[in-house]
Amino acid sequence: MIMNNIRKFVSLVVASVPFVVSAQDIDPTVVVNRAYEGKLMEVHKPLLEMAIPDTVTRFDLDFDYSVFEKPYKGAYEFNPYVLTMQPASAVQSPKKFFLKAGLGYTLNPEFDMVWSPAFKGDFRMDVYAFHRSFVGSYRSFRPETDASSAPVVIDRWKQTGGDKARWKGYDLLTRAGVDGVYDWKTGAIGFDVAYHGLASKDLRKTRAYDALDVSLAVSSKSSQESYFMYDIKADYRFAEDKIVFIEKDDYVGEHIFDVNAVLGQVFTHEHKMLFDVDLDLAAYNHSVFAGTAGQFSIVPHYVFARGRWHVDAGLRIAKILRSNDPDAMFQTREQVVYPDVKAWFAAIPDALRIYAVAGGGNRLNTYSSLLQENHHMDTSFGWGRWKFMDADIERVSVYLGIDGRIGSKFSYDVHTGYANYSNALLDAVLVSTVKTMEGPQYVPGVGYAPYQKYFAAASWSWKTESFRFDGDVEYAYVWGIRNADGLFAPSPLTGKVAFEYNWSRRVYAGVDCMFATGRKGSILDLTSGDAVHEALIPGYADLGLYLEVSASHMLSFWARGGNLLNMTIQRNPLYAERGAYFTLGICLNL
Repeated sequence: MIMNNIRKFVSLVVASVPFVVSAQDIDPTVVVNRAYEGKLMEVHKPLLEMAIPDTVTRFDLDFDYSVFEKPYKGAYEFNPYVLTMQPASAVQSPKKFFLKAGLGYTLNPEFDMVWSPAFKGDFRMDVYAFHRSFVGSYRSFRPETDASSAPVVIDRWKQTGGDKARWKGYDLLTRAGVDGVYDWKTGAIGFDVAYHGLASKDLRKTRAYDALDVSLAVSSKSSQESYFMYDIKADYRFAEDKIVFIEKDDYVGEHIFDVNAVLGQVFTHEHKMLFDVDLDLAAYNHSVFAGTAGQFSIVPHYVFARGRWHVDAGLRIAKILRSNDPDAMFQTREQVVYPDVKAWFAAIPDALRIYAVAGGGNRLNTYSSLLQENHHMDTSFGWGRWKFMDADIERVSVYLGIDGRIGSKFSYDVHTGYANYSNALLDAVLVSTVKTMEGPQYVPGVGYAPYQKYFAAASWSWKTESFRFDGDVEYAYVWGIRNADGLFAPSPLTGKVAFEYNWSRRVYAGVDCMFATGRKGSILDLTSGDAVHEALIPGYADLGLYLEVSASHMLSFWARGGNLLNMTIQRNPLYAERGAYFTLGICLNL
């Protein structure tokens, strides 16, 4: 079976990539506006200043590796094309070693390391390792489904009698690899080879997920007036997930292949004709879902830039590649043509820009991407009610915004808009027919539904020599969710803020807070004739404090406390780590 799937997968790859890149005059342009852009070692910045640690559950399993969370925001996420880069002069990079490690209560070891050996010429390489983990108690949830009291609040289960209010588990995430880049006069080529591992345990299962990631990228360089430019990246992942349930074992084999390319002719600095080509393929070996699926899109677009104006007008043509089996994965009917237009006007050069964006597109929710969102996810999360893996289909999104800076210390971005989804991933909660000694079993799930969304967002950063204040906030009004029994809408209000003060760049002290308001939805009770109970997942505020003291320019000591308000933080329904945590660590920068 698996050999047949691999053969089909390879055939699909060969049949879907019919383009050949010819070497002409080349360009340094890095042209990126995709949700799945891969980056070489963006995380590993050997700065003595301690970055604010992220939570242990919010790290990517996708190819775009970053310590900081980068959730999918749909096609409306604004990331303008950069088309003015000049080739950098070749310099010999010095060798560097950066290490950050910490341990605390609850048991949550963290580790970051990067070694950059010195090479002569134009080759640079990094060896890196990354680890985040949590070992300890999780809070139990067992809401009462009393139809007379709505909504049902899904809060932690307070201990009564012999009932357990907590359970033991863990969540261990590790990544290690090597990446590099080689520059020459007319181009650059980069690579990234890494191991990715995830181990987790909860009340139902124990997981051991292992993946091998391989990435190759090549891009052009040129300072000429007219030239052919290209930026091509290919990613491959082979993953195996071995899950041991209470009642049975499960095994998932996954192959993911992604190709993202930008090709086109630059006629002048003002006129460019470009083509974005995206191919995403996934192949699986599993007892329930086995086969291949994918998505292909091409975006021809014309770029005009003159004076204060910049217009990027295109059209996205997309197709989901699937089997003919109606019970297979990714069977939701998709839209084929989407807008892809971006424009901005520099009202005040280098200070104020007004922009508008119209977009849309498809996104595959692969096994790895679902596991990225919830480290305790498993193949039963559809529970026979929804497809486990399907596609997000954003029919159209439009928004307007302004960004810029005031003086040299304050920058901002404010935008508002509308998005329409014909199919989108949502969290779910059900009451299972499998009962425990304590009563009905509440289980998490995932489902898909259409909905519409109005959003408004703002981000800012104010930085002086000794003080920093930055953050972002987004309001979302969601309506029109159909077939929503058991599903939960996103939080209406989310954001984070951070304050930091440094004294002579030797002592850093800060406070930060990540917050989200409550999520409205319903619980689908499979034990009571599919009864539906209105429900609410409470909001939270994750308050943290941190301190770093530099002993020298090479060594510092740091401490951090998180969830200091001792709130029940459900980033994923029915999963919440117990209480506050504290971490102590060191940072070396050699």
